[in-house]
Amino acid sequence: ALREYQEAQEKLEVLRSQIGDATIKRTMPCFEQMQNRHETLAAQQRVIEGLMDCAKTAKASYNSTLRELERINNAVHTARQLHSSRPLQETPETTPEAAEVDPEVSISDQKEKLGGISACGPNCACSACITLGT
Repeated sequence: ALREYQEAQEKLEVLRSQIGDATIKRTMPCFEQMQNRHETLAAQQRVIEGLMDCAKTAKASYNSTLRELERINNAVHTARQLHSSRPLQETPETTPEAAEVDPEVSISDQKEKLGGISACGPNCACSACITLGT
């Protein structure tokens, strides 16, 4: 390590003699300014990375919330549709337990189960009615 240091010092002296002390002194403020700008840039990049992480977390939370709201919306519409199509006498298919939405049941199975009946109305444009095609 000492030998490497001595070699670097020798190269420095050779370069200094080639360039000249006056040139080094004249350009030194530019190098100091460049170093300061690099430090500022690095700090700004860390801030940007932190903001990007926050945005990524917020986006994931937002998407999760939208999925949950969609699930609730579909459950409400399914319950309304089952309630509006229920006969006067309860059968095992129309009990309140059957009205619960099973997230494992496919959209086509739910649509087939509901028979295309919409409790929202004929011109409803909610996502559940659009998804179920009612």
